[in-house]
Amino acid sequence: MWNCVAAFGFHPLKAENKFRLTKEELEEKITDKTKVLLISFPNNPTGAIMEKEDLEAIREVVTAHDIL
Repeated sequence: MWNCVAAFGFHPLKAENKFRLTKEELEEKITDKTKVLLISFPNNPTGAIMEKEDLEAIREVVTAHDIL
């Protein structure tokens, strides 16, 4: 597991965002090499879940950047 994370990168989530990935944080991490986004939820150990609005914002980003 850690080898995959090290090879592909990860983004630590913040308490102030209720441990949810934001559109802005995602935009900051995307490079020309980004091809796939994997999101694991519920987030352990916090138990945070993505709301519909969160997922819609992320969909906008991945669609704009042609990411799977």
